[in-house]
Amino acid sequence: MIVLAQFAGQGYVVVGADCLDLGLSTEPDGYIAKARHQQAGADMLAVSREMLAGLGVATTKELFLAGWSQGGFVTLGLLLRTYHGVPGLARSVITDEIYEVVRRL
Repeated sequence: MIVLAQFAGQGYVVVGADCLDLGLSTEPDGYIAKARHQQAGADMLAVSREMLAGLGVATTKELFLAGWSQGGFVTLGLLLRTYHGVPGLARSVITDEIYEVVRRL
């Protein structure tokens, strides 16, 4: 959560997601289920954009995705599914040193 707060504190619109089948879910863990997480990420982005537009929140076309551990896997999967071959449309960071990356922003 501190990473999300860092980005939000710098003026970014932040949407945070938890992995499927975690938290209070009774479903089997979907760990490393790439297609499932790709779809969930794409759906989350679409709904987030609609919601922000409906609220009148100004955004840009820039997109920055961050993932750590399982989130890194999900981030890579989403980039491959949605943005592969579209230069400059999305940027991402996948690292186990996310706090160091945020500190450098």
